[in-house]
Amino acid sequence: MNPLVSIIIPNYNHARFLKQRLESVFGQTYQNFEVILLDDTSTDDSRSVLERYAAHPKTSHVVFNGKNSGSPFAQWEKGLGLAKGDYIWIAESDDFCEVDFLEKLVPLFFKEENVALVYCRSNNVDENGNFFDIFYPDNFDNQKWKTSYFNNGNDELKNFVRYTNTVPNASACLFRKQDFDFSEMKKMFFAGDWLFWAKVLSTGNVYFCSEVLNHFRFHDKTTRSNRSTNRYKEYLLVLSFIYKTIGEKLSYERKHFWIYYEMQRQSVSLLFLFRHVRPFFYAYSYFRYKLLKHQIRTKLLSKR
Repeated sequence: MNPLVSIIIPNYNHARFLKQRLESVFGQTYQNFEVILLDDTSTDDSRSVLERYAAHPKTSHVVFNGKNSGSPFAQWEKGLGLAKGDYIWIAESDDFCEVDFLEKLVPLFFKEENVALVYCRSNNVDENGNFFDIFYPDNFDNQKWKTSYFNNGNDELKNFVRYTNTVPNASACLFRKQDFDFSEMKKMFFAGDWLFWAKVLSTGNVYFCSEVLNHFRFHDKTTRSNRSTNRYKEYLLVLSFIYKTIGEKLSYERKHFWIYYEMQRQSVSLLFLFRHVRPFFYAYSYFRYKLLKHQIRTKLLSKR
């Protein structure tokens, strides 16, 4: 009931947020943890901030890369390799949390059987410290994530995660340590976290805590602020994994839903369409997209 938690803090150019992040970690009311500090060749003042915490008794490793890894998941993989705890918290360097984050979440691993993932509700905070009561999954079901719940991992994949990434921020999560294959994720820039949480859920169950214990920093350098027509390729890779896990076939129409979803989200020109979809399927796929979008939203709302 008092397991060691390995807290991995991967950082890249977040010097202005680091002190608040680190103080919120070291000040936890639950104190059985180690801290692994990783810097991916920052060009700001991050190194000097991290070095001030290197001698802290809870700090087990401080690693400064000589060359940028090119992927946050390479840092996740490195941190997991150094971790001694049975449970992992990837505390992103620009976020911060409540002091009882671990105290509230760690016991949930022992409340039900085979819990592989525990996460809490978050709110958004901008770079100036202004808070916004925004939790991305509420866009798909504005009631489900208002109360705490336990669910079978495969059921969570089948009924929710295959429609969207319902785990919007790594800093809000604790997960059971195990071996993960990061080879695909290290090539991804937009949906690698979605794939990671799908892999975690394929190994066990989930417990969600509806208390706001995590504060998700949103600024112009966050991945969600970036746009690219390559997103849909990563979406399809994630969906292929999920559908294989739940034993269903990823249909032609569902693949094209994600292509058109990306088009609508970014107002992509028809040139994108003709590069990736045979033109004579245009009308058919467009109407299938509209229908499937309606069906998905209706199905999600019916899960309340």
